[in-house]
This record gives sequence, C-alpha cells and structure tokens, in this order.
Amino acid sequence: MIKLNKKAGEKIFSLWWFFSIVLVSVAVITMTLNFFNAPIDTRNIEVSKLHEKIARCVIDKGYLRENINSEIDLLEFCSLNPNAINEDSEYLINVKIYNENQELFKSWQYGRIDYKQDCEISINLEASNYLLCINNSESILFYNTQTNQKEHWALEILVATNNLGSKGKTKIEEETKDEN
Repeated sequence: MIKLNKKAGEKIFSLWWFFSIVLVSVAVITMTLNFFNAPIDTRNIEVSKLHEKIARCVIDKGYLRENINSEIDLLEFCSLNPNAINEDSEYLINVKIYNENQELFKSWQYGRIDYKQDCEISINLEASNYLLCINNSESILFYNTQTNQKEHWALEILVATNNLGSKGKTKIEEETKDEN
C-alpha cells in the first residue's frame, strides 16, 4: 500500500479549492454584469402609464370632469412633472376634446411637437429603435347644465416617447420623485 504525504494532499486540495472559488466568483460577476447591462425598453410601459393617467385625470366615471372647462394646465391638473415633459424631453402629449358636433372644444400639447409627424409615420413602420405612440379616441359623456342633457363628446389622446429607459422606475417617475 502506498502512503501519501499529508502535506502534498492538502496542497492539491487547496489548489482545487482556490480554483473553485475563483470560478464561482467569475461566474457570479459575469451574470450580474450581464443582467444590469441588458438593454430594457420601457417605452411601452411609459406610454401606457401616461395615457392611462391622462384619461383618468380628464374622465370621471365616463363623464368629462367639470373643471376641465376652465383654462387649466393639464400637466399640473394631472399631477405630471412639467420638467420631464418639455420641448427637450423624449415625450409628446397631445390631448383634444371634441364636442357633440365634432368641433374642437379644448386642446393641450406638451413635449416634442415633431413627434406628432413621427407618430403618423410609425403607424406603418416596425422599427425597434423608433419612437412608440399610442393614439386613442374615446367616447365620453358631457352633462350640459344649460340644456340638462347628456351629450356624447370625444376625447383623443396621443402619447409618444422615444425614451428607451433603464431598469427600475420610468424617467417621469424618477424626476417626479427627485422633486419631492
């Protein structure tokens, strides 16, 4: 029977132990870097959130809110950050309200105005790095206090962004949080 020196066995074991620790460490670091450097496209989330927030702000239980009639700033009224949505930002918000005769009642436009034409182009385009637009028209009710009747009005909301975003919160949420 061959006897091995105990010190030689410990040296071989410590080399394998060191190699295993280095291999596991490199694997964990590589996976972490790949995860945090992966591109994330948050445009769909941002556009959907903005659209929903504006619609909820303007409409209450299917009716146009009464205080929309006055000259209001829609960004302030809907608690949106005006610093995040301006001419230099990556966003466009265009809201129009039409009365029963399809005449424009009220209109707001914020952000990059040139995105409006780009949205018309993007309808027929499928490009991964092109801006993302949501343009919805909804039928809303308006209670006319003069005639005491409900009227069917239309709400048109166009929201667009070209902000690819990052992990975590959207840019608008980050900037709103920073201000508070």
